[in-house]
This record gives sequence, structure tokens and C-alpha cells, in this order.
Amino acid sequence: MAEYVCIDTVVPLRSGPSHKSEMLSQILLGERYNIVDKAGVWTKIKMLFDNSAGWVDNDHFVFVENSSKDRSTILTRGIWAYREDGSKVFIYCGSEIYELSVDNRNFRVGNDLFRVDKAVPIIPPENNMAMTASLYINAPYLWGGRTGHGIDCSGLTQLVYKMHGISIPRNSYEQVNIGKTINLFSDAISGDLLFFDNYRGDITHVGIMYDPENIIHASGKVRIDHIDHQGIYKNEIKGYSHKLRLIKRL
Repeated sequence: MAEYVCIDTVVPLRSGPSHKSEMLSQILLGERYNIVDKAGVWTKIKMLFDNSAGWVDNDHFVFVENSSKDRSTILTRGIWAYREDGSKVFIYCGSEIYELSVDNRNFRVGNDLFRVDKAVPIIPPENNMAMTASLYINAPYLWGGRTGHGIDCSGLTQLVYKMHGISIPRNSYEQVNIGKTINLFSDAISGDLLFFDNYRGDITHVGIMYDPENIIHASGKVRIDHIDHQGIYKNEIKGYSHKLRLIKRL
């Protein structure tokens, strides 16, 4: 099956072949996928990174086969870059680039050559997941979002882990099925995934342990809140907003 690569900076991935359909996720520059179905001017794709599937409008996408033999390099900071035609584009954290030059100033995605003014950032900050997550502080909540201009809770955790070289599923109810369970809250460490459920027991939220007393998560916006064995305590409501269900370590 042919392997394609996203050559736009961000593309909506929808639940059905319509702009009215729910946005399930977003595809970032350089992420790879297979085509699995077509319906009119819409194409259903399956992401190679996390096996998530959905529909994209053909007007958003130019379907370019991934011809690079190089493994992708994952950006750990958002950067401005120039295409060959001189146009300037912003490339988001977690995007994937190919054929990075020795001086880290040029790279390819598909058939497009990009150049940057400063060396491309490819090392996570201090190799610390909590610090990487803090890059998104105050980013607004957006269902299905995966960028600093809008992100959801599981999009945040997935991208942070991706920038540290670990692939995890897209949604919180999938992410909870991986990793080692940490039974005592007192044993949790920075970088652990914290999962929360609703009154039915369904996993509905996920965040990252920031330090022994705080969590970083996307709830209204990406923020840091107090966490204990009961759940997330928000000062503005003087109470708990999310009930802690499980702690996982990858």
C-alpha cells in the first residue's frame, strides 16, 4: 500500500466526509498515512503514527507519496520556515521533517524544500516531559486539536510523548490501556499519565504529572492545577473538577 505524507502545516481529520462532521484529530506536516477509502471530494485515511482514521477534504490535501528513505525527525518547538517559493509558514511542535541538512537549516517534506533562519529544534527541553508540556501553557482547548492554537487533553499527552520518541494512541480511553499501572498516588512521578473518569466510570480526561502536587492538562486551556489522590482541585471553583481513576507509566 502506498505511503503518503502530509505537506500542509495542519489538516482537520473528520469523522465523516463532510465539513459538518466532528473533527476527530488534526494531521501535522510530515505525518504519514495510507488511503483506505474515497467518497466524492473526500478521502478516508489511516495515520501510520497512531492508526487513527478519518476523512479529509481533497481541497485541503495534495496526495504526495513519501519518497524519502530517511526516518523523520520530530520538531520539538514550533518554527517559522520558508518554502522554495519564498512563502513563510509556521510549523507546529510534533511535525515531522525529512532529509535534515548537516547544519539543521534545510529539510524536505514530500517534494518541498524548506529553509529556516535558525537551527531546527529537535531536542526536547531538558528531556523533561513536564517541561515539554509547558510549551503549550494557555493554549486554548479545542476538541480534536493538536497544536498550540487549539488542543485537547489527549492531543496534549500524545504530542508530548511523541516529542520524546514514544508513540501512544490518540484518545484518552485508548491511552489508558498502555503502560504500567501505578497503584499509589504517592509513587507517581513527573511525566506519568493521570486518567480521570465520569460518573459512569468511562475515561474522559487525561493529563501529565507535573510535579508531586500538580498536573498539567488541557481543560478550557492548557493549565497547571493541584492534584492529589482524589483528583484535580481547581482554585477558582474551590473544589474538585475531575476524579482520579488511574495512573500509568510508560
